[in-house]
Amino acid sequence: MAKGTQKLLDAVIATGACPLWNPPKKGAWISFYLAGTGAVAATVTIKASNLNLGYTTIYTATLSGTGSASDGFQLDADCVAIIASCDAISGTNSALTVAAGF
Repeated sequence: MAKGTQKLLDAVIATGACPLWNPPKKGAWISFYLAGTGAVAATVTIKASNLNLGYTTIYTATLSGTGSASDGFQLDADCVAIIASCDAISGTNSALTVAAGF
């Protein structure tokens, strides 16, 4: 991974959320990569907070494909904290990785 890159979810095979991540600045990016055998699918939600009092969904990635699928986006506003959550995952040997960086 490139310098300044952190894995929020690392090859997860079940639903769940990561610990919060503090993006260093506006313009940070988040990428999603799903790999498995045959038909694979996953849904990932990114939530952000500026006050750590409550979180708002800022991006939902719906990944599907044969063998792999990917997506990504760049933050267009400053955020104090980000949480990535794998809301659904399916497919033989499916594993989801969510990486973030700047």
